[in-house]
Amino acid sequence: MKLFCYTYGHNEIDLLPLKKKWCDYHGLTMRYFDNESTDGSKEWAESVNILAGEIESDGAFDLRLILPELNEDLKFENPDWFCMLGVDLFICPTSAIRLCDFIYTFGNDFDCLENKYANICFTGSESQDGDLRHFDRAAIKGEYSMAFDKYTLMVKNHESAFMAADKINIPAWWKPSQEAKDWWLINFGHTKSAAEREETFERRKLAWKRGLTEFAGAHYLTGSALDWTYPREGTISIAANPTLSLAHANLLKQIYE
Repeated sequence: MKLFCYTYGHNEIDLLPLKKKWCDYHGLTMRYFDNESTDGSKEWAESVNILAGEIESDGAFDLRLILPELNEDLKFENPDWFCMLGVDLFICPTSAIRLCDFIYTFGNDFDCLENKYANICFTGSESQDGDLRHFDRAAIKGEYSMAFDKYTLMVKNHESAFMAADKINIPAWWKPSQEAKDWWLINFGHTKSAAEREETFERRKLAWKRGLTEFAGAHYLTGSALDWTYPREGTISIAANPTLSLAHANLLKQIYE
């Protein structure tokens, strides 16, 4: 069975090795598309044989140029299951189970994974040295997180399934896994430095100027207004949420041990 993880990025050299380790743990083939990196991301990805393509966008973070490349590769490679995750985004079970084993065992009973969503946040006191273990607070749905509290980003391959902005389009009648309903999608984008976030924001603003809908990446407006530092009162302690705490701890073991 072929299980693919599609991801793309610009200057993600700190996180790419962690994402590769996560994919290897879960039995996923990582398909990374580089978008004009200047920090060695493309070269590193090529050296470990995960570079699936190079996307030229003339300085913009433009999903209209990125997503068609991923969907074209999906049609050509035709995996049995696939997920679409940013380099800083991970599917996190509440146990040490591997995604490939879970799908091999239970995959006939469901069509997709619908998981809760959390953004791990920099609140002003944490060290931003690239070590994700320094962060212990998260935003869950709302102003400092995403529009919805659940997302479906891993699905069975189907002729009508395709990758879109922040989601995978799937048939409305598909059944999500009940066994995975308490798993989490954990995003570390809000832990990146102000310089990193500002560069990404400028690339996204250029895409907006060229016609990309401003609904794509509206959270950058909030982050910029906060100078990329999220108020503690708008976040929760990861340890205070039982399932998030388990999922987060398992993820850190998988990528650091």
